[in-house]
Amino acid sequence: MVSIPNSFSSGSVIKSADVNTNFTTVAAAILPTFTFTVVGTLVTGTNVTPALIVHNALTISKAYAYVKTAPTGAAILIDINKNGTSIWNVTPANRLSIAAGAQTGSQTSFDSTTLAENDILTIDIDTIGSTVAGADITIELKCV
Repeated sequence: MVSIPNSFSSGSVIKSADVNTNFTTVAAAILPTFTFTVVGTLVTGTNVTPALIVHNALTISKAYAYVKTAPTGAAILIDINKNGTSIWNVTPANRLSIAAGAQTGSQTSFDSTTLAENDILTIDIDTIGSTVAGADITIELKCV
């Protein structure tokens, strides 16, 4: 939990600098997260969701995935691209995955973590499960 530096009591007079300090502290605590969703049974493909635009310089810290229907027979394998290039372009084995029989997955190892204003983020789904494809996926990319 973020500690707000200035506390104010009801009816008190406050300095704008204190309000600005509080605002800056709260704004810094709100971590940007990019969210992608695919509704229905998954199929493999590139650019499977609408692209998202990065609004300022950020650093990728963690990727998450959740499916309502778990894949069976094989894992779901997800690639996140920045301007058309995988953020795992050197180490594709680290791509975000959801194991067969599981509903969630996460990843903290990336080859590229820097995002700049106007970068474009897209999603590829590389595998979906070989017996039962996963369905209804949400992918989140947490940044700082």
